[in-house]
Amino acid sequence: MDYSSNNAIKWRGRSLNLIFFTLAFFFMFKFLNEIKSDKKFIALGLFFAFVTTGTISNTLLIRAYPMMEAFFICVLYVFVVLYKSIGTDVNFSKKQICLYSLAFSLFLLSEYYSLIVCAGLFIIFAYKCFIKRDINSLKRLFLIYVFAFTIVLLFCPIYFENFKAIEHMHETKEASNI
Repeated sequence: MDYSSNNAIKWRGRSLNLIFFTLAFFFMFKFLNEIKSDKKFIALGLFFAFVTTGTISNTLLIRAYPMMEAFFICVLYVFVVLYKSIGTDVNFSKKQICLYSLAFSLFLLSEYYSLIVCAGLFIIFAYKCFIKRDINSLKRLFLIYVFAFTIVLLFCPIYFENFKAIEHMHETKEASNI
């Protein structure tokens, strides 16, 4: 089989999108189950999230959107699990901390705007930690973020270089307006 033909490339791209669709569906189920364990709520949430023309076209067309969607939903699930643990005596294993860090790092690597989302989630989490006076949960999230950024920088050492490129682009644009 010729793996460089257009059909083979399309097949591999769509297969990868189906994997990301399945991953997104799985984590959306877990996310909705964390929010409310009502079966009707979960079924309606999954229906409205995944039986839409946008989701179907994202799966069929070869784009990065299914990957970003899957990692975003995964991070939302992790965030809800961590958020619900604030003020409780829940201890997370090292394996869970590593998996949560991996989820955040994959989300960060999928899109540069995810950094803004992660910062917003951190602010929400920190606010509740300060209200509940739970510094241990805040330390746990900080540890997860440090591990996530370490993973990001190991896989993509030029991650923050693109922010410098955007800044340079704005400086060049301002200079050309003079």
